[in-house]
Amino acid sequence: ADLIIVMKDGNVVETGTQKPLQNVMMTLMPSSVNIYTGADGYYEFLDLNAQQYTITAQLDGYRSDRKTVTLVAGDNKQVTFALHKE
Repeated sequence: ADLIIVMKDGNVVETGTQKPLQNVMMTLMPSSVNIYTGADGYYEFLDLNAQQYTITAQLDGYRSDRKTVTLVAGDNKQVTFALHKE
């Protein structure tokens, strides 16, 4: 199959305060890629195929969150997570 270039980005904030959260581990399945949010809470996955993915956001002291997104050719989706303190 041809590689379809799409971009998947978003940000992670704290519930209530909307404060950006840094160093949140973002796991993309089924590819098992891990990246971390920057100081601004943003993350970005590049060069993804058109298919369904599950993204999990994990940070110590917060409840993890998981979202499923389906990408099609040419998509540039933004997915924002709001994590609750434990």
